[in-house]
Amino acid sequence: MKEEHLEGTLRLKVIAFICGVAVMGLEMAGVRLLEPYLGSTIYVWGAIIGIFLGALALGYFMGGKVADRWPNTSALGLIIFFAALWIFVIPPAAVWVGRIMDASVSDPRLAAFLASLILYSVPSVLLGMVSPFAVRLCARELHKVGNVAGSLYAISTFGSIIGTFGVTFILTELIGTMAITWGVGTILLLAGGLCLKKEHGKNAVAALIIACAFCGGGWIGSKEADKMRKVGSVFPPDDSRRRTENGKNLEMVESAYHLINIAESSFNLDTGIYTPSGSRARYMIFNDQIESGCLVDLKGAVLRPVETACGYVRLLNLGVVISGKKPENIAVIGCGGGVGPQMFVSDYGAKHIDVVDIDEKVFAMAGKYFGYPYPVSDGIIASHVTDGRRFVADSKNKWDYFILDAYTAGGRIPKHLITKEFFSLVNGKMTDDGVVVCNIISAVKGPQARLFESVYKTMQEVFRHVYLFPRNNNYDRAGNLMLVGSNHPGDKYSAQQIMHRFNEVRGKIIRQPVSYVISNILYSEPELAGGVVLTDDFCPTDSMTH
Repeated sequence: MKEEHLEGTLRLKVIAFICGVAVMGLEMAGVRLLEPYLGSTIYVWGAIIGIFLGALALGYFMGGKVADRWPNTSALGLIIFFAALWIFVIPPAAVWVGRIMDASVSDPRLAAFLASLILYSVPSVLLGMVSPFAVRLCARELHKVGNVAGSLYAISTFGSIIGTFGVTFILTELIGTMAITWGVGTILLLAGGLCLKKEHGKNAVAALIIACAFCGGGWIGSKEADKMRKVGSVFPPDDSRRRTENGKNLEMVESAYHLINIAESSFNLDTGIYTPSGSRARYMIFNDQIESGCLVDLKGAVLRPVETACGYVRLLNLGVVISGKKPENIAVIGCGGGVGPQMFVSDYGAKHIDVVDIDEKVFAMAGKYFGYPYPVSDGIIASHVTDGRRFVADSKNKWDYFILDAYTAGGRIPKHLITKEFFSLVNGKMTDDGVVVCNIISAVKGPQARLFESVYKTMQEVFRHVYLFPRNNNYDRAGNLMLVGSNHPGDKYSAQQIMHRFNEVRGKIIRQPVSYVISNILYSEPELAGGVVLTDDFCPTDSMTH
């Protein structure tokens, strides 16, 4: 009898460990499942953590109650099996829930909370029931309950540590989030199987059949969810142009930072018309946002000189209007498809360009699909796989043109790359006549203008002059805005002077068609109704990007 109890205790410890792995594995994967639709904001992390903690607390309470009423391993096995079943449904459900919340819930806090509640509350409650249930089954003597409880919770917590590090450090880039979720469901089926007793032969066979069905269904669901995440069109589902676009997905990879899709389309987002015969548009998409694009021939080769399929890339040239000269030594934070740096080489004959991106897979995709010189450099463009702020701090270079293109829509702004301290660091690495070009997505006026107003005020704290170039003339609508920081002597150029400077460099230095943006300059000093100076200590950009 004692040996049987020891064997049962060992099984329950293994079950507690597996469920601990599952809890944190699911939580880490859960954040990544929602990021493509709700962003990587603190709201998503807060919602996930809060829902898991609340559900686990409820599970602890319910587990103790249920264990007192049905103190047997069969009941525990059913709880774990139901948790596994729910988790197998999560991969395809997360795509639908994420898209619905992104489209229908305007408050990012509420969207993150509801999505987390729908997807993760039930399995978290069920997994929370396991530890108190295991304590009830292991404890045979009252004076040893504390020791038993402490041991089981320690084992479960150690499992959670393994789940956290395993998912974040290894598995996300190795197998992807969908496969991780499927794997969590699978190991829970194993834990449920350990609850079966030897003498329950028929039950074991039935459980094995059900487990195989669950496992197969979960694998199929994960694969279908991956297909749903692939981009076959650059237009949203309700756009009429989607029907005639003839788009296709070339590759999808999941990195530690992005879900990266490479897609081709017959539509050129730069010109707003379909591509001419003999060419197509190729795009790099991070999560659900188009980051870069270029034109390719029908065989897939990048056209030379490289031509952008995303108009905002042309706007990176607007700093030349302020500097009045060709840039020679350039830094670019944020690679994307690497189209911008290649255009600066062909347009200006740049002598050296430092391109910095923290994500090596972005460089790899740029080299594979966009003609970017990676992994072999062309002698002009140098690629640096590191954090942008760390690179600026450590670099010995002096740049005359600095492009900050690491921000995007949907709550994906690296906070340490948008603060007063960072801009001060950049300013110290610029030549006296250098300019800093910052690309953000924001409105100029109205409730969607808080990000612009804050970044503008922050740059004003560092640079003598800050210039605004809106891509759209509808200032109440969010779109690409180019902010140019300069320390040129004298007064700030007026709107009329900017027009005059542009006419002087157009065709001679700037070869890209950006006159439509210059015509949007209606005033030299924008009205700032709100906004705050962003610092390393206070940078609330998550609430400014929706």
